[in-house]
Amino acid sequence: MLPAVLKQFRTAHPLIDLGVRTGHTEEVLELVLSGEAHIGIGRPIRHHDVEHIPVLEDEMLLVVASRHPFASRGKARLVDLASERLILFDRTSSYHELTSSLFRQAGVVPASVMELDNVEAAKKMVQQGLGVALLPRMALAQELRARTLRPVRLIGATLVRRPIVALRRRDAGEPFGPVAAFLETLRDAVG
Repeated sequence: MLPAVLKQFRTAHPLIDLGVRTGHTEEVLELVLSGEAHIGIGRPIRHHDVEHIPVLEDEMLLVVASRHPFASRGKARLVDLASERLILFDRTSSYHELTSSLFRQAGVVPASVMELDNVEAAKKMVQQGLGVALLPRMALAQELRARTLRPVRLIGATLVRRPIVALRRRDAGEPFGPVAAFLETLRDAVG
Protein backbone atom coordinates (compact mmCIF):
# COMPACT_ATOMS: atom_id res chain seq x y z
CA MET A 1 0.00 0.00 0.00
CA LEU A 2 2.68 2.50 0.98
CA PRO A 3 4.56 2.66 -2.35
CA ALA A 4 1.34 3.59 -4.19
CA VAL A 5 0.53 6.24 -1.56
CA LEU A 6 4.05 7.66 -1.78
CA LYS A 7 3.90 7.82 -5.59
CA GLN A 8 0.52 9.56 -5.47
CA PHE A 9 1.80 12.04 -2.87
CA ARG A 10 4.99 12.76 -4.81
CA THR A 11 2.99 13.37 -8.00
CA ALA A 12 0.66 15.80 -6.24
CA HIS A 13 3.42 17.48 -4.19
CA PRO A 14 6.70 17.26 -6.15
CA LEU A 15 8.44 19.97 -4.10
CA ILE A 16 7.98 18.22 -0.75
CA ASP A 17 10.94 16.05 0.20
CA LEU A 18 9.64 12.89 1.83
CA GLY A 19 11.78 10.54 3.91
CA VAL A 20 10.78 6.95 4.70
CA ARG A 21 12.17 4.58 7.33
CA THR A 22 10.86 1.12 8.06
CA GLY A 23 10.75 -0.88 11.24
CA HIS A 24 8.49 -2.66 13.67
CA THR A 25 5.67 -0.61 15.12
CA GLU A 26 7.64 -0.13 18.35
CA GLU A 27 10.54 1.36 16.36
CA VAL A 28 8.17 3.55 14.35
CA LEU A 29 6.58 4.74 17.60
CA GLU A 30 10.01 5.79 18.89
CA LEU A 31 10.65 7.76 15.67
CA VAL A 32 7.35 9.60 16.13
CA LEU A 33 7.92 10.24 19.85
CA SER A 34 11.45 11.55 19.29
CA GLY A 35 10.27 13.89 16.53
CA GLU A 36 12.32 12.11 13.85
CA ALA A 37 9.05 11.30 12.03
CA HIS A 38 5.88 13.37 11.81
CA ILE A 39 3.75 10.32 10.97
CA GLY A 40 4.23 6.62 11.56
CA ILE A 41 2.19 3.80 10.08
CA GLY A 42 1.70 0.55 11.97
CA ARG A 43 -0.58 -1.35 14.27
CA PRO A 44 -2.30 0.43 17.15
CA ILE A 45 0.12 0.62 20.04
CA ARG A 46 -0.84 2.12 23.39
CA HIS A 47 1.08 5.19 24.41
CA HIS A 48 -0.40 8.23 26.15
CA ASP A 49 1.56 10.66 23.94
CA VAL A 50 0.35 9.20 20.63
CA GLU A 51 -2.94 9.44 18.76
CA HIS A 52 -4.15 6.80 16.28
CA ILE A 53 -5.67 7.80 12.96
CA PRO A 54 -7.43 4.76 11.41
CA VAL A 55 -6.09 3.84 7.98
CA LEU A 56 -7.42 0.38 7.13
CA GLU A 57 -8.01 -3.13 8.38
CA ASP A 58 -5.83 -5.84 6.89
CA GLU A 59 -6.78 -9.50 6.98
CA MET A 60 -4.56 -12.50 7.39
CA LEU A 61 -4.91 -14.87 4.46
CA LEU A 62 -3.84 -18.51 4.32
CA VAL A 63 -1.70 -18.97 1.21
CA VAL A 64 -0.16 -22.04 -0.38
CA ALA A 65 1.96 -22.80 -3.45
CA SER A 66 -0.02 -23.18 -6.66
CA ARG A 67 0.67 -26.95 -6.74
CA HIS A 68 -0.36 -27.58 -3.11
CA PRO A 69 -3.47 -29.81 -2.67
CA PHE A 70 -5.27 -26.99 -0.81
CA ALA A 71 -4.87 -24.75 -3.89
CA SER A 72 -7.24 -26.81 -6.02
CA ARG A 73 -9.76 -27.19 -3.19
CA GLY A 74 -9.60 -23.52 -2.27
CA LYS A 75 -10.50 -24.27 1.33
CA ALA A 76 -9.22 -26.08 4.41
CA ARG A 77 -10.09 -26.52 8.07
CA LEU A 78 -7.69 -25.44 10.78
CA VAL A 79 -7.27 -29.08 11.81
CA ASP A 80 -6.09 -29.83 8.25
CA LEU A 81 -3.12 -27.57 8.94
CA ALA A 82 -1.86 -29.80 11.76
CA SER A 83 0.03 -31.93 9.23
CA GLU A 84 1.47 -28.92 7.41
CA ARG A 85 4.70 -26.99 7.94
CA LEU A 86 3.65 -23.53 9.05
CA ILE A 87 5.79 -20.63 7.94
CA LEU A 88 5.71 -17.73 10.38
CA PHE A 89 7.44 -14.43 10.08
CA ASP A 90 9.06 -12.35 12.74
CA ARG A 91 8.44 -13.48 16.30
CA THR A 92 8.38 -9.82 17.43
CA SER A 93 5.59 -8.93 14.99
CA SER A 94 1.94 -8.70 16.00
CA TYR A 95 1.18 -10.89 12.97
CA HIS A 96 3.11 -13.70 14.66
CA GLU A 97 0.94 -13.42 17.76
CA LEU A 98 -2.27 -13.32 15.70
CA THR A 99 -1.28 -16.47 13.83
CA SER A 100 -0.14 -18.33 16.94
CA SER A 101 -3.29 -17.34 18.80
CA LEU A 102 -5.52 -18.67 16.02
CA PHE A 103 -3.87 -22.09 16.24
CA ARG A 104 -3.82 -22.16 20.05
CA GLN A 105 -7.53 -21.33 20.26
CA ALA A 106 -8.33 -24.16 17.83
CA GLY A 107 -6.07 -26.58 19.70
CA VAL A 108 -4.03 -27.17 16.54
CA VAL A 109 -0.31 -27.79 16.72
CA PRO A 110 1.35 -27.64 13.28
CA ALA A 111 3.66 -30.56 12.40
CA SER A 112 6.57 -28.13 12.17
CA VAL A 113 7.20 -24.43 12.08
CA MET A 114 9.69 -22.26 10.21
CA GLU A 115 10.21 -18.77 11.58
CA LEU A 116 11.54 -16.13 9.21
CA ASP A 117 12.41 -12.52 9.82
CA ASN A 118 10.24 -10.93 7.13
CA VAL A 119 7.14 -11.42 5.02
CA GLU A 120 9.05 -11.48 1.70
CA ALA A 121 11.09 -14.48 2.83
CA ALA A 122 7.92 -16.20 4.04
CA LYS A 123 6.24 -15.69 0.65
CA LYS A 124 9.25 -17.17 -1.17
CA MET A 125 9.27 -20.24 1.08
CA VAL A 126 5.56 -20.84 0.44
CA GLN A 127 6.06 -20.36 -3.32
CA GLN A 128 8.72 -23.08 -3.21
CA GLY A 129 6.28 -25.48 -1.55
CA LEU A 130 8.11 -25.53 1.76
CA GLY A 131 5.00 -24.85 3.83
CA VAL A 132 1.83 -22.79 4.21
CA ALA A 133 1.49 -19.36 5.77
CA LEU A 134 -1.03 -16.91 7.14
CA LEU A 135 0.13 -13.60 5.72
CA PRO A 136 -1.27 -10.07 5.51
CA ARG A 137 -3.41 -9.66 2.37
CA MET A 138 -1.89 -6.26 1.61
CA ALA A 139 1.53 -7.92 1.22
CA LEU A 140 0.20 -10.49 -1.27
CA ALA A 141 -1.31 -8.44 -4.12
CA GLN A 142 1.37 -9.22 -6.71
CA GLU A 143 1.61 -12.94 -5.90
CA LEU A 144 -2.16 -13.41 -5.89
CA ARG A 145 -2.46 -11.62 -9.26
CA ALA A 146 0.33 -13.76 -10.73
CA ARG A 147 -1.16 -16.85 -9.05
CA THR A 148 2.24 -17.84 -7.61
CA LEU A 149 0.49 -18.00 -4.25
CA ARG A 150 -3.05 -19.29 -3.92
CA PRO A 151 -5.50 -18.16 -1.24
CA VAL A 152 -7.22 -20.83 0.84
CA ARG A 153 -10.39 -20.11 2.82
CA LEU A 154 -10.22 -21.39 6.38
CA ILE A 155 -13.47 -23.15 7.21
CA GLY A 156 -14.77 -22.67 10.74
CA ALA A 157 -12.08 -20.15 11.64
CA THR A 158 -12.66 -16.56 12.59
CA LEU A 159 -11.29 -14.17 10.00
CA VAL A 160 -8.14 -12.64 11.48
CA ARG A 161 -7.95 -8.90 10.92
CA ARG A 162 -5.49 -6.32 12.09
CA PRO A 163 -6.07 -2.57 12.10
CA ILE A 164 -3.43 -0.33 10.57
CA VAL A 165 -3.20 3.24 11.87
CA ALA A 166 -1.21 6.40 11.37
CA LEU A 167 0.60 7.40 14.56
CA ARG A 168 1.07 11.07 15.52
CA ARG A 169 2.21 12.82 18.65
CA ARG A 170 -0.76 14.21 20.56
CA ASP A 171 1.09 17.46 21.23
CA ALA A 172 1.74 18.04 17.50
CA GLY A 173 -1.54 19.92 17.14
CA GLU A 174 -3.77 19.91 14.08
CA PRO A 175 -1.97 18.58 11.02
CA PHE A 176 -1.08 21.27 8.48
CA GLY A 177 1.11 21.67 5.41
CA PRO A 178 2.86 18.52 4.19
CA VAL A 179 1.62 16.42 7.13
CA ALA A 180 -2.03 17.28 6.40
CA ALA A 181 -1.44 16.67 2.69
CA PHE A 182 0.09 13.26 3.35
CA LEU A 183 -2.75 12.20 5.65
CA GLU A 184 -5.26 13.30 3.01
CA THR A 185 -3.41 11.29 0.34
CA LEU A 186 -3.35 8.29 2.66
CA ARG A 187 -7.10 8.52 3.34
CA ASP A 188 -7.87 8.94 -0.37
CA ALA A 189 -5.73 5.94 -1.32
CA VAL A 190 -7.37 3.51 1.08
CA GLY A 191 -10.85 5.01 1.26
